[in-house]
Amino acid sequence: MRVKDKRRQEWDRVIAEAREDVPTNDPVGCMEKLKKTGSHLEQLQTGDRIEYKPLAVGEIPNPDLQLREPVKGLHLERMQAMIARLAYKFLLESKIFSEEGIQGNDQMQEQMLEIKSRIQSLMGGFSDLPSFQWTDLQDVQYQREALNQSLCTICRNTTSNNASSVSLMLAKISYNLLVSTSPPGMETYNILLAEFSRLEKLNLAQIVINSFMHESKLKPTRITTQLILDHYQAKRDPKGYRSIVKRMRGTRRVPPNEPKSSPDMRIGKRYVKDLVHPAVQRWAMAHDTIHRYGALHAKAPRDDAILNTQIIGGLKFNGLQAAIREVRSAFRKNHQVREDTLCAVIRVCIDQASFSDGLKIIRVIINAWDEGLRDLITGYSHELRRLIHQLLVMCGFDTSLKSEKDLPIKRSWDALQDLLHFMRIESLSDAVDRYAVLTSTLSHSLGLDISDKAEEYKLQQSLEVKKRSNIDLAMKIVEDFATEEQLRLDDQRKLGIASRWSRLQALEGRMKLRWSEIQALESELRLFRSSRLTSQKSILSWNTVKSGRITMAPNKADEVAVAQADTYASKDQTPVANVREVSITVKESSPKLTTSTSLRRRTPVPAKLFGAPFPVSLPLPTMRGKIELEAFAS
Repeated sequence: MRVKDKRRQEWDRVIAEAREDVPTNDPVGCMEKLKKTGSHLEQLQTGDRIEYKPLAVGEIPNPDLQLREPVKGLHLERMQAMIARLAYKFLLESKIFSEEGIQGNDQMQEQMLEIKSRIQSLMGGFSDLPSFQWTDLQDVQYQREALNQSLCTICRNTTSNNASSVSLMLAKISYNLLVSTSPPGMETYNILLAEFSRLEKLNLAQIVINSFMHESKLKPTRITTQLILDHYQAKRDPKGYRSIVKRMRGTRRVPPNEPKSSPDMRIGKRYVKDLVHPAVQRWAMAHDTIHRYGALHAKAPRDDAILNTQIIGGLKFNGLQAAIREVRSAFRKNHQVREDTLCAVIRVCIDQASFSDGLKIIRVIINAWDEGLRDLITGYSHELRRLIHQLLVMCGFDTSLKSEKDLPIKRSWDALQDLLHFMRIESLSDAVDRYAVLTSTLSHSLGLDISDKAEEYKLQQSLEVKKRSNIDLAMKIVEDFATEEQLRLDDQRKLGIASRWSRLQALEGRMKLRWSEIQALESELRLFRSSRLTSQKSILSWNTVKSGRITMAPNKADEVAVAQADTYASKDQTPVANVREVSITVKESSPKLTTSTSLRRRTPVPAKLFGAPFPVSLPLPTMRGKIELEAFAS
């Protein structure tokens, strides 16, 4: 056995164990070995990351296809270079700077000159454009929506058969891409692909596809995949179509000269060596994957539109058998095949008179019917039922009901009879409708009226009365609602006014209470100031303080001395020094105490403003010392 075969067997074993949720190794040991390599790995993972919440823009969020957005500054730089190259290619195709000159009417020439001057001013600057920023997710979404709306408007105002109009469109698209401050997402690529395909500019659509497939790292949506497949069908490029189909399946062969190219559509990728981790195992179980080049590649999910596109593409490029395989795959996955798609496949089979392919189509249809997918058949039109009937006759089936003949294929006879029964009912229903239309047309052409006019008139009158009553009821409801709404607004306004008045009254009460407290404090302070000592008691208290008989803090002695000096000044009517001078005098004349309180820093008494309505209040310790001195003197 070759080494390559052994390696494939080992990979198959690892994948099987991962699908059975059986760990093949101890993941803790691997993580411990990874941590020993250094902390720079964690810095590479967590450093310079942009905080954002991935949210789909322009499409319904799909859990199978979460959008891939830039998460680092390096990603933004790469997207800037990618969009700059795309805009440069559009400018080359527009020929706005060519020597051929600007053609068209005066308005188009004026717009061309204006956009040309704007692009030249952008190129003449020192900053590289575009310059993308990712600061706020809402801002990014707003910028993207504005860019997408601008691109849609530009493309819708373009005439496909006018070269000057197309050149002006490309120049405007390039300018909008260069001045955008937010990186474009997949919706921008989808808009460009859809509009270029509508204008039948396949070369421009190919430029967008090449930029997306070979330069970007964005994850395609289902609309992107469908647009790319439709483009290659319109271009009649079987090589490009098959390449995209292989990418969707993850089976594209990577060329040796392009080792960095991906074999898939960049939906998701996990290396086989990482299957020891439970998160990777859960991812492998949740996605449809394929093993290629040492990794598990997620296949592109397909919906009804993509499957119908693949059926038509397979019929056009790969033949009838490929289209039948796609039809079988669609029915197996409970997807609905469009009527025109299935009609095209059956019509080609009948034209080629291919008996074997016809049996395959009948087998697919009977299987779908037997499995309960009856709405996929009975909902089709008369044309499809006619083609199915022709296909059955061509392949030797007896289309009469309750036939006892053997079937050419090994399938349920009851299922075929049931299918024929419902087809007959649908055919009868269509026939009745056709006869009714023909009868009505004939009666009108002959001037006959076979309907009952009296009954019709009564019915019409009753309907009019009912409509009138309903209108009156609706108008009454509207009027009552308007009245109730006005009353509700008036009640809210009155309630707001009442609440504001109650708040003002509460504030006024608090102000009055505060003012009464201030007045009480002011009267108390004036009482302390107005109390005067007799001259004999004042001299005795002054000598007591100087001799140190009463032990008190120096700051208290100073404050008491200041109060006594104020008393002497009021009695003797002599000039009085300010508080700071008196404090200094007291400090110089008083003896130094040897207690620990004398070592403290003395706080000077603030100046008192005489004659002020609110005199500067003394500190509470000073007032207490003053009261003690008065009690001792008395």
